[in-house]
Amino acid sequence: MRPRPSPRVGLVATPRRWAGWLARRSGAAQAWLGGASVLDPACGRGAFLLALIEEGLKRGVPAAKLPLSNLYGVEVNPEAIEDFLRR
Repeated sequence: MRPRPSPRVGLVATPRRWAGWLARRSGAAQAWLGGASVLDPACGRGAFLLALIEEGLKRGVPAAKLPLSNLYGVEVNPEAIEDFLRR
């Protein structure tokens, strides 16, 4: 009998619309806009962090007033970080 290959391990990106749903539904957007810090420990290209920003803008918070200094992301892939920062 041949051994089965191990499952593929790698990037699993969160779709932006799911990230937006989570930001709203979990209360994370409200908490962040209220002063909480948010850490995404495997942020990839930043779908969740961008969803929080978009949610703040949708709620009428001017871009200059968004608490961006309370958003944190950790990512090991430098290309993903560069892509996030460009956006």
